Amino acid sequence: LQDSTAQDSLPQLTFLNVMMKSGTSHDINVPLSFEISQPIDTLILEKMHFELKRDTWWDTLSLPEIKRTVPTKLMGYKIEYNWEPGATYRLTIDSMAVIGIYNEWNKGLKHEFTIKKEEEYSALYFNVSGETENVIVELLSSSDAPIATSKVVNGTAEFRYLKPGTYFARAFIDKNGNGEYDTGNVGDKLQPEEVYYYPKKLNLKKNWDVE
Repeated sequence: LQDSTAQDSLPQLTFLNVMMKSGTSHDINVPLSFEISQPIDTLILEKMHFELKRDTWWDTLSLPEIKRTVPTKLMGYKIEYNWEPGATYRLTIDSMAVIGIYNEWNKGLKHEFTIKKEEEYSALYFNVSGETENVIVELLSSSDAPIATSKVVNGTAEFRYLKPGTYFARAFIDKNGNGEYDTGNVGDKLQPEEVYYYPKKLNLKKNWDVE
């Protein structure tokens, strides 16, 4: 007879999780991102593979640099790449490619995804007159939340690969050159940076360029 008590006492093998944050349909201008369930001790790049689908076969590509999504967060990572519109890619992470600080490792993972085509997006261009040095244009959602920014260069601010939808816009003079809108500081007697709102609602459709 088998000793069931001895079997129950055997240690259970646990794995760390590698979770893709990106779906199977991917935006042109967005990095591929994933999250790991614990901080990494070792990342074995030879066990990670990056491929591009050509007709019915896969072409091996050099693995792009893997960076933290936010420098201060230890478990979020991204791969930035100049994606080819409409192309299909595959990221393969072999088992034991990722080893965490608690000496747990990952199971194998394959993530296949297709980049959206250019005609699925809109493009928006602003011509800005007057003093344009250190001027930044912000694109806003209907709830006034910033979505994207573009510094004015030669009198023009451009936004490419925008999802169709409704947007608003404003420009501000970035006096301190930090790339962000600053509301001012009473204690330091600093005035808010000057802001100029575009007066109209912007309705963008697929495959449209709006100037």
